[in-house]
Amino acid sequence: MLTSTEGHGDKRKHPRMQVDYEVFSSCQGQTFITRTRDVSPQGIGLYARDLLPPGSKNKLTVILPDRALSLELWGTVCHCSKNPDQSRQPFPFLAGIELSPESREDFPFLQIQGQIMHYAAAHSMAIEAPRQDCYRLICDFERYPVWEKILEQAKVLDHYPDGRGRRVEFVVNAYVLKARYLLDYSYDDSGYCLSWISAGGDIRSISGRYFFQPLGENKSSATYEVDVTVDFPLPNRIVRYFSSLAMRKSMKNFKAYVEKNCQT
Repeated sequence: MLTSTEGHGDKRKHPRMQVDYEVFSSCQGQTFITRTRDVSPQGIGLYARDLLPPGSKNKLTVILPDRALSLELWGTVCHCSKNPDQSRQPFPFLAGIELSPESREDFPFLQIQGQIMHYAAAHSMAIEAPRQDCYRLICDFERYPVWEKILEQAKVLDHYPDGRGRRVEFVVNAYVLKARYLLDYSYDDSGYCLSWISAGGDIRSISGRYFFQPLGENKSSATYEVDVTVDFPLPNRIVRYFSSLAMRKSMKNFKAYVEKNCQT
């Protein structure tokens, strides 16, 4: 929980970063424009013109400095007290907003790390289906948007002689990123492994694979590995988002899709 520390030293459990973002805040039926003072992994210090009741719900639309991106977040007012520094920001009050768990997952700390960003990650999950069914469904590219919600499009552009997809075009639309990219696929049927490398588009380089191992009768271990390099700036927490949370969500969605389509 956020607590006021003026005059008592900084005893916060979570370190804060001083920021100054424009915010549209909606609380108890009223919407007002204000500014942030700081952010932490748990919440936001927010200036306010009116006293915000502790425990009240708050919807925040945070406008980032270049105005190219806005984020919608939800939180609860933990405290609201007199603004100790009205000379810097002419607002009577300073409120502590504790973000909801979903907003904490999605909120980036905007520390741009340069134009070239690279990350690699892997995630495994048990699926209640034989690995041959998992492998068959992961090779059905044009059905990807059914279970991968951030995909707007998956289109096979070129095929191998046996009819399976070789080059596939994807359009991804995550809340901070919309990108088009091409992947070239290769198949290892004996190892139940689908791998890919980048073949153009907005992402500088991407490679990875899905592979499936047996865990017993009608149960498999599915593993997703990816290695990505992009040549546009991304906040470090956005990189962690795509390499951890999004990967887990993707595997969870695929698991549900496979198990629904393989019921006996």
